Amino acid sequence: MTVPTPSVSATRPLWLRAQSVLERLPLWVSVTAMIVELVVIATDGDGLLAGVGALVTLTGALVAVRLPQVGLALTMAGVVVVIVGGRDPIGECTVVVFVLFALTLRGLPPTRSTGITALAMAVIFGLASFLSAGRAVGLDAVAVIVAVVAGGAVGAALRLQRQYWESLEQRTRDAIATREAEAERRVAEERVRIARDLHDIVGHQVAVVSMHLGAVEVTAGRDDAATQRSLVAARTAVQSILSDTQRTLAMLRSDDADDDHAGRPTPGLSSIDELVSSFRDAGLSIDVQITDQARRAHEAVGVTVFRVAQEALTNAHRYGTGEAALTVLTDEADLIISVTNPVASTPPTAHGSGYGLVGMRERVESAGGTLQLGADDDVFTVTARIPWNEGATP
Repeated sequence: MTVPTPSVSATRPLWLRAQSVLERLPLWVSVTAMIVELVVIATDGDGLLAGVGALVTLTGALVAVRLPQVGLALTMAGVVVVIVGGRDPIGECTVVVFVLFALTLRGLPPTRSTGITALAMAVIFGLASFLSAGRAVGLDAVAVIVAVVAGGAVGAALRLQRQYWESLEQRTRDAIATREAEAERRVAEERVRIARDLHDIVGHQVAVVSMHLGAVEVTAGRDDAATQRSLVAARTAVQSILSDTQRTLAMLRSDDADDDHAGRPTPGLSSIDELVSSFRDAGLSIDVQITDQARRAHEAVGVTVFRVAQEALTNAHRYGTGEAALTVLTDEADLIISVTNPVASTPPTAHGSGYGLVGMRERVESAGGTLQLGADDDVFTVTARIPWNEGATP
């Protein structure tokens, strides 16, 4: 599954959309400033140490791209050399601030790096003051230290803001992925439900058609009345197949999820008698016992009971000896449906796919019930227990 990437980045502030530029720009500005500083020192003849200090600071700005801590240390070392050379280190101090800002923006631990840098700059200016006949630290030194703290804090704040936006984008992507996964799960469940309905409806009717056409083969030319009845019943079953198939196709084409059962009544316990009659017409002898309390069960439970009975009786007709027993009763908590039939000694030439039993189990479990299948003394039994309270779901 391909999850579309959300367009959250389009709503980012400009400085967040240009993170790579913002991370590198202070470093390259520092490099440019130090190159200009070297030219000025050479032009003014400020001495070798001033030039060496500017060169060390320039090297630190270049190295900081790959080795952040080493680069930051070199820029501060350049400040020391420039002070020793007797030149005002304003440019070099500015580079220290810029480099610290860029590095905290890129992920250097802000508290530790800013604290160490500010302390180092305070020590540098303190020693410079001590070596200059005990003169107190001036306002320039305080301004540099404040600028260092501000640079580190701003870089860290921008990085935290970037991480916040990235977390928003990730949560958006996760939400989209979850929504897509949920949509695919619902589609898969709907496909299974439709396949189950088609199997239940069409499989039963095809079995009826097959039975009646088999009767036609036996009675053709011998009993015209029986042949006519079988043909009418087969035609009715085929019409039912066509009708149910058309309704299913119409449901698939519909955009309204509430139209799942539009145009057809929901089968339930009220339709059990009609179901039994169709099997009896197909030649299956069925002993039926349904209690009055069971018939009053919730409609959602009735749908499951009907489908279980339909599938179990279809299998009884296909694989049994022509006899079956259907019971539907209740206890304190559950509605219990049971279908038993003797198994034919000669197995049929065509075997089923097994999807019917799978679908029957899925229906029962989706209603919160349990299904048991078993054979004992050549008798196959299907027993389902389904909670029959009002809260049951089909």
